[in-house]
Amino acid sequence: MRKPLKITIIIAASILMLLILISLLAGPIAKSYVNHKGPQLIGRTAHVDRVRANLFTGHVAIAGLQVMESDPNTLFLGIDTLDVSLRLRGLLVRKLHLRHLTLAGLNANIIQEGSTFNFSDIIDHFRSDDPDTIHEESRPWTMGFYNIRLSHWQVRYADKKVGSKWNLNDLNLLIPGVYFDGREATKAGLDLALADGGTLHTNLDYQMESSDFDIDIILQQFNLQNIKAYLAQSLNISDIDGIASAQLKASGNLNSLLQTTIGGKLNIQEVAVANIQKQPLLNVDEIDIDIDKIILAQNHYSINTVCVNQLRTSYETFTNGNTLSRLIKPSESDSTSSRPDSSNTKSQPMHLYIGSVRVNNAALTYADYTLPDPFEYSINNLTIKSDNLTLKDDNTATLTASLPHNGKLNVQWRGSLDDLRRTQDLNLSLQGIHLSDFSPYTVAYLAHPFTDGVMSFTSRNTIRYSQLQGDNHLDIFRPEVGERRSDIDSAMHVPLKAALYVLKDKNDEVLIDIPVAGKIDDPEFNYMKIVWSTLRKLFVKVAGSPLRGAANALGIKGDDIEFIEFTPTQSGYSYDNERIELSNRQYYQLQQLATIARSDSSMLLILQQQLTATDSSGIHLANQRNSAVRDYLLSQGVPARQLMIVNAEKRQRRCGYAIDSELLEPEE
Repeated sequence: MRKPLKITIIIAASILMLLILISLLAGPIAKSYVNHKGPQLIGRTAHVDRVRANLFTGHVAIAGLQVMESDPNTLFLGIDTLDVSLRLRGLLVRKLHLRHLTLAGLNANIIQEGSTFNFSDIIDHFRSDDPDTIHEESRPWTMGFYNIRLSHWQVRYADKKVGSKWNLNDLNLLIPGVYFDGREATKAGLDLALADGGTLHTNLDYQMESSDFDIDIILQQFNLQNIKAYLAQSLNISDIDGIASAQLKASGNLNSLLQTTIGGKLNIQEVAVANIQKQPLLNVDEIDIDIDKIILAQNHYSINTVCVNQLRTSYETFTNGNTLSRLIKPSESDSTSSRPDSSNTKSQPMHLYIGSVRVNNAALTYADYTLPDPFEYSINNLTIKSDNLTLKDDNTATLTASLPHNGKLNVQWRGSLDDLRRTQDLNLSLQGIHLSDFSPYTVAYLAHPFTDGVMSFTSRNTIRYSQLQGDNHLDIFRPEVGERRSDIDSAMHVPLKAALYVLKDKNDEVLIDIPVAGKIDDPEFNYMKIVWSTLRKLFVKVAGSPLRGAANALGIKGDDIEFIEFTPTQSGYSYDNERIELSNRQYYQLQQLATIARSDSSMLLILQQQLTATDSSGIHLANQRNSAVRDYLLSQGVPARQLMIVNAEKRQRRCGYAIDSELLEPEE
């Protein structure tokens, strides 16, 4: 063998042996370097169990890598296996070709406190100390990443400021390839399990050149307890439970995320929310939503169905707020100086369409603690139905419910949602309402409690361009009220007990029509205030002159009992002074008065005799007539306390009795 060839073979073999030796020693050298120079490399203590590297194939495998927290005794990040394969020759021509990357068994603890993370110091370690460093432009790199697999990750995340904790178990991510040339979409699939309940599966198609993406999201058995800390930032709640599942699809572009189109289905079951006092605030067996299309940037919400089953909640009013005002936390600052100027911002008009809304078998408890006596009322079997709900057109909805004591509620609504003042039609029907349940309100307004009575109430209200026209009809059977409460300074001082007694007809029923009208834009407009004012005027009118009301209730004409005419010379007695001397008309009128007085023990009959002659003989005859009329009415069963018969002080042109009435104070 020629000497030059021999020398060449020896040199080549030596170089090959050197490369093999370097390849074999690269792993142990790298391991030693990481274990001893970790603080210089990343600013943290690090340890690796094994490093294998092949400089010929571009393959590197690391096992048992651990990175500690700033406290060297606490684990920050652990990796069971990191396996990477590169095409080394491509690096010489600025090509980064990653054949595969496998990262298995990652165990990480991520802690956030405000804007600082427990790895922020690592980022700071690599940040350049010279802010003026200029990076020269160079020829761009060509990159290709293939067969990326993350498997069996376990990540624990905690936000100390918010108070939230997330435990992600068995996180798996598979990316067949990341394509930068735009000829093929990058695909990725992510699977993970939450330690507190739930699994997430995603499939992503991403076009690198155009930034278009499509992502499918499947969420199963997600525990709502995981979002409690975030909701508690704005809501006064102590707990939230429930299980959520979703199948969603989103399509859009990374350069305009708000234009993303979202659709799919959302299902939430066994929802339970407790207020800050740990009292039940909301419970729902199931919420099911089918989303056709949502585009946030266009303010577009198109939803096929919304179905809520077995909702149970309560609404309470207090002197210093209500359930909603106590639920929502006040903002940290009401100052408008720090808010961005939105005067030039044009928002898209909302497009809302819901094909079907169903609320099935809901229950609502209403409580009012602003009254002297607390008021609580339960509504059960509440059902709400509405189809083709929109903002632009008129909509329809029906509501039915069961009330205490077998009462019924029925509501029919038709109207617009975008402008409530334009057109509204509301028909409401209440049946079988026990008045005693509403005694706290009658005590507060009228100082009298209801002890008996069943009411039905119908209300028909229309709004046309802010002008309200309402007709309300009350039908009350056998209403009874208790004695006036001396400890209550009621807003309205009316003799309710006497007024109701007068208003009753012969069937022990009260029928009242209450018209309501007004402009709803008027700040002074108050629907219930108008209703109570109408009732007050009615009660005062009836109580102030109960005679005609009682006569009407008994079917007696008012003209028959408003004036009883006598002749000036009519004494009122027969010659034997044993029977009254009356005409047929006078006899009939006094009988009618007696009937009215007997029907209402709270009525005082006032008979004022009008005199045409005021001389001694005229006054003598008048006194005789008074005695005769009194004796007759007493004989007809009218109690003496209900009679007042007097003579007018001034001379009149007409002789007879003008009839009036007042309400007596209730007997103890």
